[in-house]
Amino acid sequence: MAHTTPTIRDAVLHFYENEQEISISVGSARWFAWLQEETTLLFSFHSLDGSYTARKEHAGNHRGGYYWKAYLKRQGRLSRAYLGKSEDLTLDRLNEVAMMLAKRPLSRQPPQMAYPQPAATPLLQSKLHPPRLPVQLVERIPLLELLDKGRRQKLTLVQAPAGFGKTTLVAQWIARSEAQAAIQRKPWLVAWLSLDSGDNDPIRFWSSLIAAIPALYGHIGQVALAQLSQQSQSPFAPAQLEAALASLLNDLTGSVPEGVLVLEDYHLIEHERIHKTLTFFIEHLPADFHIVMLTRSTPPLPLVRWRARGDLQEIHPNQLSFSLEETTVFLQQHIPTPFSEEAARKLHIYLEGWAAGLRLFVLNSQSQRASQMIEEAFGLPHIGLVHNTSRRSIQEFFISEVLAAQPESLQLFLLQTSLFSRLTASLCDAVMGRQDSAEWLERVERSGIFLEALESADGWYRYHALFAEAMRTEAIRRLGAEALRYLAAQASRWYEEHALLSEAIETALSAQEFERASLLIERLNEHAYFTEYHTMCRWLDQIPKSLLPSHPTLCFLFAQARIFSADSPGPIWRIEPAEELLQMAEEGWRAQGELLQIGVLSAFRATFTIVHGFIAPAVAYAHQALQLLPSASAEQVYHQRPVEWIEWHCGCLLTLGMEAMQTGAFHTARQYLREGYTFSLHVKDRVFTRVIGRLLGDVYFEMGELHQANSYYQQTQAEPPWLDQTGEAIFLTQLACGFIRLAYEWNDLEKAEQLAYEASLHHYEGTFPAGEEAGYTQLELLRLLLLRARGKKTEEDNALTALLTHLQAAPHTLLLIPDVLIWQTRAQIRDGDLLAAKRTLNTLTGYEKDLSATQQQAMQLLSARLLMAQGEAAAALPLLKQLFTHAQEEQHLVSALEIQVLIALASADLKQSQESYQQLASALSQARREGFLRLFLDEGEPLAILLRKLIPSLTEKPLRAYAQSILHAHAHSFSFRASNPDSPLLELLSAQELRVLTLLVAGHSNPEIAEELIISINTVKGHIKNIYRKLDVNNRVEAGEVARRLKLL
Repeated sequence: MAHTTPTIRDAVLHFYENEQEISISVGSARWFAWLQEETTLLFSFHSLDGSYTARKEHAGNHRGGYYWKAYLKRQGRLSRAYLGKSEDLTLDRLNEVAMMLAKRPLSRQPPQMAYPQPAATPLLQSKLHPPRLPVQLVERIPLLELLDKGRRQKLTLVQAPAGFGKTTLVAQWIARSEAQAAIQRKPWLVAWLSLDSGDNDPIRFWSSLIAAIPALYGHIGQVALAQLSQQSQSPFAPAQLEAALASLLNDLTGSVPEGVLVLEDYHLIEHERIHKTLTFFIEHLPADFHIVMLTRSTPPLPLVRWRARGDLQEIHPNQLSFSLEETTVFLQQHIPTPFSEEAARKLHIYLEGWAAGLRLFVLNSQSQRASQMIEEAFGLPHIGLVHNTSRRSIQEFFISEVLAAQPESLQLFLLQTSLFSRLTASLCDAVMGRQDSAEWLERVERSGIFLEALESADGWYRYHALFAEAMRTEAIRRLGAEALRYLAAQASRWYEEHALLSEAIETALSAQEFERASLLIERLNEHAYFTEYHTMCRWLDQIPKSLLPSHPTLCFLFAQARIFSADSPGPIWRIEPAEELLQMAEEGWRAQGELLQIGVLSAFRATFTIVHGFIAPAVAYAHQALQLLPSASAEQVYHQRPVEWIEWHCGCLLTLGMEAMQTGAFHTARQYLREGYTFSLHVKDRVFTRVIGRLLGDVYFEMGELHQANSYYQQTQAEPPWLDQTGEAIFLTQLACGFIRLAYEWNDLEKAEQLAYEASLHHYEGTFPAGEEAGYTQLELLRLLLLRARGKKTEEDNALTALLTHLQAAPHTLLLIPDVLIWQTRAQIRDGDLLAAKRTLNTLTGYEKDLSATQQQAMQLLSARLLMAQGEAAAALPLLKQLFTHAQEEQHLVSALEIQVLIALASADLKQSQESYQQLASALSQARREGFLRLFLDEGEPLAILLRKLIPSLTEKPLRAYAQSILHAHAHSFSFRASNPDSPLLELLSAQELRVLTLLVAGHSNPEIAEELIISINTVKGHIKNIYRKLDVNNRVEAGEVARRLKLL
């Protein structure tokens, strides 16, 4: 079979199309055209520099389009890199990324604690085997050839009502194909899964499907099974089925020459997510793997699309109906007495080729001559096609003609055992209190009474579906509900003894032994954390509500099932729908004195409250939890505890760390987050490591430790992505913002712009609206900062207007507006538009009650900046010193440095030269080690002037070199602006300087200008001095001439 993934080797792309190999040179026009095709989604790249898989991904964040990313997995760690748009994918670029990924270091893994990992629920093995074929069998060559032909498609759909021989036909085809493969010595994987209504849970469905793969190919699906069985409740890494399916598909590709998976009774599957994930699985099947689906009804799958693509083979009831020749062969095999061709023809017309009808006829004719029986058959209830017959008439026939013909003891055996989907002698003995069930099962099978032995499952049987339904109905009528409940209770105990807890729970519920079912559910959760949330909800919905308060663990499990079930309405992971159950669990544990469990519950609440951004209630839960939980350092306390407890403990530390960040207490935030980070490293999934690591980067940035921040960002980036992509785009945007802030502060504007562009491509899914909008806003504010640094005023104004309009359009985004107004106020002050700045600052006061402590401090700092811009440095200085003291106390070094620079500038305005130099030198000394640049550059020319005056007095060579590097960067910044065609000046005039220039040229005096612009006369003089310097003039007349020549007015 041809390889399904397009592959690049020796600079040539190879892939197969319509079974023909296609070769395209990388970099050619045909190469770029292929990349642009809608069906082109991935390729693998191999060169001497390295290798990786490239995937086309959709660009989100309101911009659209596609881009390519490279992925490389080494030693279980996934690395990725941005490749670019399709037009960027030259051979040099592909090699460059290969080399970069190959050189990327792998982070070391810390030792892990021996925490218990969830295990898969034991599976009833009889579900994995088809029924054994009867000795006498009609070989249906046309249908077998049709199934052979279907092996070239992804899916063969065998759809017909009950009794049409679907299972027998496919089992016959499997046996025939296996025999052919054995003759040819060609391996052929066969997996069979008989479904029932209990499989309506995505985790159970896919775990069962993987378990169906024969032990000979045991490596297939093991990674996927581990991903499913290790599903946790963390808000950041629930196991995504698609990720597990991708692992399974990778295993299937190339593992065996050919394989088939049979899904029997798919009509019993109703869960929407199973249909969706199966669609994904079928559409990505390797070319050498095939699925056969047996169903009574049309499945809700994209059959129309698959028909159009030629991926679907269908077998319908009219094809499954026996022909006259097949009817004759069947009668000859099963009826020893002779019969005429006319009798066979009449029977064929009457039964319309229905296979189950033929079996019923043969069963009822064992004591009569065939011809006589055929004549009498027309007096029986019509047993033709199911869709032409009521179910009641068929059941009546089974009861009156089949069941009634058996001895009383056999009738009782059939009625009692019909309750179970699959039978074995041991189970029957336990249920009915006997020792001879093995002989009875063999007797029933030999008599042909619709009991089928399962292939390769020693001693296991099942009744035909139609017969089982009829027997169950009669069992209810004849034995009574109480007797059936007793039988179910006995069966439940047998299942429990054989470690089949799911079946034990099901039958205990059928027996209405609700207390016992409750204990079994709790026991199941003790042995293996049960992640089949749909199943858990179905079980616990049957438990009487009055019983729940005495089982707080059950209440907690029920709450989790409701919260995490894919069927739960509204946003994911919201605890409100389960609040009554959580409260019931807390009250129950409190009554039992289980304080540790209450702590776990509070930690759970904190974790799934903070994930939605509700910090205040999450903090209350976190404090309560940490009072009751063992300390994070007491690792032995968590030994043999569910791993989720550790993750929720990390969630509490994360919550308190985020609260401390909001209040500006960064030293406290660092303490909580470092404790949580260290704790998270010892959990296998490490789902909190990325989140806390990114926040630690933010904290260290605010504390002025830029290189430490970069280290945490890098470590976080090296962590493998979550199995589930839920929230991944938000996280990657937030992480990118950290890298952008670092690049900006180090004045690497090109790198910051590239990072901002890549981050803008992330696609948001609407899962966490508040988090998505916060990430989008943070990124846009950084983009505004970059536009300002580049002197792109028009683009900056347009982007700011668009951002404010976007945030004002929805209620849940209103709390993000203050951050934008804070940025806008500072921009207006820098532009000299003091009236607008004052209005924006007044608007901010309307949000004051909702502002965090850090936002309130930012407002106070803006007030000080506004005073300085108005020439009131004396009024600004006390406020600045107060803010400086507070920033130092909270170890908020970035803020302290900014304030100290402003103190230096204010002191300079007040002619306090010595104080000014001392403050600036102190700021430089603290900033030098971490390489701060933009903190100084963004203060513009006033800071540059002060720096020029200070440099001669700096005696330390490293400090002087650092100060000179800032001045050099300042000059380079203006040189860049001068190259902008919109700005022919060596140094741009600010908006306020343009206003002063306009009034100056119009003939206004300095006092008149001060009164018009609401600034002091000294400030006017300062602006005029700057204007003369920037225009290279000496008086008003010259300023007017240059302004008119440059079209500044």
